[in-house]
Amino acid sequence: MNYTPTQSITPPTARPAVVAPGAVSDTPAAPLSVENLRELELAQGRAKKIRRAIGVALFNGWTTGIFAAISLLCGLFSLTSFLIGIALAIVSYNEFAGAKMFRRFDEQATRRLGFNQLGFCGVLIIYSLWSIYCILTEPNPYAAALPANDRALATLGSIEQMYTTISLTVYGSLIFLSMIFQGGTAWYYFTRGKYIRAYVNETPPWIIDLQRSTSTL
Repeated sequence: MNYTPTQSITPPTARPAVVAPGAVSDTPAAPLSVENLRELELAQGRAKKIRRAIGVALFNGWTTGIFAAISLLCGLFSLTSFLIGIALAIVSYNEFAGAKMFRRFDEQATRRLGFNQLGFCGVLIIYSLWSIYCILTEPNPYAAALPANDRALATLGSIEQMYTTISLTVYGSLIFLSMIFQGGTAWYYFTRGKYIRAYVNETPPWIIDLQRSTSTL
């Protein structure tokens, strides 16, 4: 009786179960290998400048948001303060929205945040110029506080001159500083695009998808 060896059969490779949209899969996720963990660690290091930009956007968002709330409260008695509060609220919203776009590695975040800071600078300059115009054209607020006599008028003259000088210095400084800080922040945002492009090009797609889905970086 001749014996014929039985041909070995390789078991088929198990395929991942197809899960319908919205359904929860019972199949546990495959653990990350040592190589995967190394790639993830390297990606975290490359994303340092992007994380820093996110931190700057969040700080600006909270700061302008606080000042927006204060201005809106003062806007109950001043139309100018109310309008400034609205403008600051828009700036704050764009900063938070830009931070979320950075987390998704969306390069448009750099343009949105950069132009947002330029708009913020424009608001501060317009507000300062309007305040200077009011100071130079409207009556001095201290005029009604002093009695009408020669000595009081002399005192009023010195107070009025000091008030005008200080006010012009304050609003002139605000214009200068806004051009420096808001302009510098806009430049900072505009230059972050190259880091987003480099990160996306150098990072494995599975890490990009993981970070986008979990909103962690």
